[in-house]
Amino acid sequence: MSQRRPRFEERLTYEATPEETRVLGNVVESLLHYRRVMASIAGAEAQALAIAAGIARDQMSRSGSSSEYAFPYRAIAAEIGAALHEPSGSIERRMADAEVLTKRLPAVREALTEGRITRKHAEIIQEYAGFVDEQALPQYTALTVAFAEDATQHQLRVFAKQLAERLGVLTRETRQRVARRQHGVWARDLPDGNGELVIRHSAEVIRAIKDRADAQAKAFAKKIRRQNHAERVRAEADGVPPQLDDRNRDQIRADIVADELLTAAPTVHVVEREGTPNLLAGIRGTIAITIPVTTLAGLDDEPAFLHGYGPLDPDIARRFAKQAPGWERVFQDPDTAALLTVDHYEPTAAIRRLIDVRDEVCRFPSCDQLAQHCEKDHTVEYARGGPTRASNLAALCRPHHMLRHQTAWHPRQVSPGVIEWTSPAGRKYREVPLPQRRKRAVDQMPPF
Repeated sequence: MSQRRPRFEERLTYEATPEETRVLGNVVESLLHYRRVMASIAGAEAQALAIAAGIARDQMSRSGSSSEYAFPYRAIAAEIGAALHEPSGSIERRMADAEVLTKRLPAVREALTEGRITRKHAEIIQEYAGFVDEQALPQYTALTVAFAEDATQHQLRVFAKQLAERLGVLTRETRQRVARRQHGVWARDLPDGNGELVIRHSAEVIRAIKDRADAQAKAFAKKIRRQNHAERVRAEADGVPPQLDDRNRDQIRADIVADELLTAAPTVHVVEREGTPNLLAGIRGTIAITIPVTTLAGLDDEPAFLHGYGPLDPDIARRFAKQAPGWERVFQDPDTAALLTVDHYEPTAAIRRLIDVRDEVCRFPSCDQLAQHCEKDHTVEYARGGPTRASNLAALCRPHHMLRHQTAWHPRQVSPGVIEWTSPAGRKYREVPLPQRRKRAVDQMPPF
């Protein structure tokens, strides 16, 4: 028997108890208080970062150097980043933003410190302030701060953009010129073996890419339907299950774009027996995968490790191994996971490969640049007698390699691969290679 639906004139009410009303009121007040506190902290943090940026600029002016690399600025950003476990590049950007907020937009920082607006509100106001000239800036900041105090982030963004246009400083040409400087490509790791690639370009280029991918996907989808029909007929005649390509249009489109970026040709029509697109055959980039020999031999399914991402499915790793033109055999300490040597005829290339696998990423504190894209730095300089061997080499990305030689940051390799950094402020950071750190963390896990 179906449940009777309420008549139109009946009113369903969900009344809160007096205790629920009291508790909910306390929750709302607490959340408002927390938001004000977080905003105040963000304002204080911006002030501190601006002070640090000021110190860097004073050092630069005293040095008289016209170098574009601004080493004092980079060194101080690295000092802060190492202490906070954040990339120094991100600290540099935050220092620059803090200077703008403190010097050019003091009213915005004041509102943030007082908790009247949030950090995100301040960022939106600062974003569009970049289009406003100095004469109109006081009016712009006063109006946007007042509006932000009781507006959502989206509402503020629309208002700030409209206000900048009304003040006559944010023309369409200006916006497009600034936007073109923001073109780029970003990669982000996702769970379960996936990743995400973001391309920012002009609207017409993005539209053209999407339109071409749509047209190609449509053509391939028709071909796949014909192939699936022929496969069903064949399988029915042979009395076996059909092997079908069950990709949808979105999946086909993604495979096409991936193929064209990797091989300059849409090859998604090449399908393996199990129905998986043969995208691996198109990979021409340089990647590093560590595969246990027992996994490679099929004796067990211990996961492989894709450097810069994490664990890799054993079957996928074996397929990579089958298609790879060659592999380096690496010997690893079973207790510490420290990489000891590489079996290879060319010593120089072998050492570089050893460093790539041992270090995995740039060895400067809190840097995530993959070691294979880094320079190999002598911890004890070669000119001072430092040997060219793994125990005296470490992967450093180009910016941190320059920083290490141009500022007071000093490394010391206390044991092969383990580096102790001393910062200009005298703080010490012990950097253990990521494979060894993961090994230690796993060993500390309680048994299941």
